[in-house]
Amino acid sequence: QGAGLSLKWFRDNFCQAEKDTAAGMGVDPYYLMDKEAERSPIGCNRLLYLPYLMGERSPINDSNIRGAFFGLSLNTTKDEMTLAVLEGVAFAIKQNLDIIRDLGIHIETSKICGGGTRNKEWVKIIASVLGIELLLPEVEHGAVLGAALLGARACLPEDGYERLRSGVKSGYTHILPDGKLTKYYGEKYSKWAELYPKIKE
Repeated sequence: QGAGLSLKWFRDNFCQAEKDTAAGMGVDPYYLMDKEAERSPIGCNRLLYLPYLMGERSPINDSNIRGAFFGLSLNTTKDEMTLAVLEGVAFAIKQNLDIIRDLGIHIETSKICGGGTRNKEWVKIIASVLGIELLLPEVEHGAVLGAALLGARACLPEDGYERLRSGVKSGYTHILPDGKLTKYYGEKYSKWAELYPKIKE
């Protein structure tokens, strides 16, 4: 339900220093947060994040569920919390993909778009959590473009639509999963998936 909004919430409430520094550098605060998350080595972080800041629709149809960090200790750093947010959102996506797989549908690749995809580390995490290749379109706002193309398809004659469609950038960056990370995240995901049933009451 939240996805990129989880990272925005974390930025707005815990990353004022990054926002101030980014303003002075002329960069996006997310750029600095990405760098911080990269400082937390993947594989050493036992922290889990449930990204349910606005309830959840699929596959957990529960508007009352709320977000949580699990596994905080005196040694937990903000870098680790940033990484946990990225991982928690990826795990929520995997939970939906697993339902599709349970229906016998085999998926080898998927397209991914939206503002969060500026963070290439996050896209790499998602690819590794899902264990599939992700195609990142050259056009950043893919959902908006898709809606516009659907509208054009409905309103324009075939040749007019094809002329419009041929002018749209259609290249992709291919993001492959990291096999070692996929194994690591498979184990961590199993622990993550157990949390909601245990705490929902």
